[in-house]
Amino acid sequence: MLPTNLTDFLYRLLACPALPGALFLLPGTLVARHPPRKLNIFYGYRTRRSMLNQDTWTVANQFSTLMMIRVARPCILFGIVCSFLIPFPAILMVAAGATLVMVVMILVLTERRLISLFDRKGNRK
Repeated sequence: MLPTNLTDFLYRLLACPALPGALFLLPGTLVARHPPRKLNIFYGYRTRRSMLNQDTWTVANQFSTLMMIRVARPCILFGIVCSFLIPFPAILMVAAGATLVMVVMILVLTERRLISLFDRKGNRK
């Protein structure tokens, strides 16, 4: 459904399902360029497993950053296409759903990566 006026176009642009993808691409790129050097509670991928030691911390941050960037790009393209095919109120649900799917996907993939490389105590397998 194409926008019929400027207001509709601006609503679609601001509530565009591509926005979550862009919001993941920006921090993903930022963390890739300036990764957290030391384990901390303020910056980086923080889960119980990723904060076991410096090695798990480094692997988790490198992998989650890569996943954020890889997941964000197709989400942006999908969102742009959907923003012109789906009526306005439903776009908000698509954007919320896309955000939820991306967060869960990044968490699951990163935790699986940590499980495959480390034991429960954070030692490499």
